[in-house]
Amino acid sequence: MKQHSVKAVFLFIWVAMLSFTEAQQLIVGSVADARSGNRIPMAEVVLFSQQDSSLLRQDTTDSQGQFTIANEAFPTFLVVKSEGYEPDTATVPNTRYGGPTGLGKIDMGTLKLVAAHSPNSMADKRKRCCLFRHHRKNTTENK
Repeated sequence: MKQHSVKAVFLFIWVAMLSFTEAQQLIVGSVADARSGNRIPMAEVVLFSQQDSSLLRQDTTDSQGQFTIANEAFPTFLVVKSEGYEPDTATVPNTRYGGPTGLGKIDMGTLKLVAAHSPNSMADKRKRCCLFRHHRKNTTENK
């Protein structure tokens, strides 16, 4: 009888631990400038559900460009944005038991933002594409 009681207690503890780790995990990481590597303070980090794109949580990076945001749902993704930079999206790894940094913590590493007016920004690429089309249209009409 005692053996069954001990097994039941261990089973209860194991289930309780699993529920705790599923209930909330911390997503940690930092945000930096893609070109210089300098950390970006006060960048906005927003967590969305992949199922319906609903906003789950949002936070800002600290003075060192680091963030910690709680996650209670999976699958999810982050949108990171800061003034003067193109927004970036990162998928949060779908793990119930935490990432490589430990139980209940998912390390996203450094998310890099591209400056809005750099040659690699989407806005600049769109602008170059439109200028090319405009130039091509004008040269064809002048013939």
